[in-house]
Amino acid sequence: MAGKILRAAEIGTYLYCARAWWYAQGGAQHGAPQRLQDGELWHRGLNRAVLKIVALRLAGGAAILGALVSLALYLTRLLLVQ
Repeated sequence: MAGKILRAAEIGTYLYCARAWWYAQGGAQHGAPQRLQDGELWHRGLNRAVLKIVALRLAGGAAILGALVSLALYLTRLLLVQ
């Protein structure tokens, strides 16, 4: 294996399960390819859901920050007018 380029996916597979990586290097096929594909699809859906939650959380934080700035400007204007 000298000189073989390791891909990030291979490193991830190794870190998750060294035995699975070892089998893949030997050309072994997964025992249940449909379950593997179903798991990959499920994880992609989970990833999309997490990204959506993060985006909504950032949008909510921005909305709260905007409301606080607006309130501060409004109160400042009230104090300056009096």
